[in-house]
Amino acid sequence: MMSGKDNLFDKWAESYDSESVKVQWHGPAMIFGLMYPYVMAGQTLLDLGIGTGLGAMPFHKAGLKISGIDSSPTMLEQCRKKDLGFDLVLHDLEQTPWPFKENTYNHIISTGVFHSLGDLRDIIGEAARVLKTSGMFAFDYFEYFPDADDDFELYKDGIYTRYNTEYNHKIYKHTEDYISGLLTENNFEILHDAEFLASGKLKKYFRVYVSKLK
Repeated sequence: MMSGKDNLFDKWAESYDSESVKVQWHGPAMIFGLMYPYVMAGQTLLDLGIGTGLGAMPFHKAGLKISGIDSSPTMLEQCRKKDLGFDLVLHDLEQTPWPFKENTYNHIISTGVFHSLGDLRDIIGEAARVLKTSGMFAFDYFEYFPDADDDFELYKDGIYTRYNTEYNHKIYKHTEDYISGLLTENNFEILHDAEFLASGKLKKYFRVYVSKLK
């Protein structure tokens, strides 16, 4: 059965790229800017929750070979329509193991995805499994601050959630300790982390991590 999360992104697929421009979504540019010194043309990159391919596009232009995984068939169809030659797989990130072999990809990214997911333990573990040694893993997430004046409630240790009635969709925030702890547990070395204005229009701040598998 398709989840409410999948229904949301299926309905959003056709307008996703234009809406991202409208709300001034900066995640893809932020991740590419921090990752650029570590990537080379011809390398392989897996995009977790690739959607329409917006986050992978700058890496494609830089000459990387792109693969993507997403649970929304409509999002993937929009990505295919761009005829970029991406290798696309329909699969829910939360269903592990993923359909990839160990030590497959040079790099992994995820943009604008983790705030729609709760527990990231298995996802980060799978990223470590399919990434090659010394490969880079970059992603953004919605950071939780204890003194924030919002209505997010505790979901699990280090994870907070609230229900967005407008989109019929749960949103999650994660603490910095939770994220950094999972990276350390999975043998990642954190190279960069930075808070950034994720949406100029909505005034939402996310945090981005760039890490390397030891």
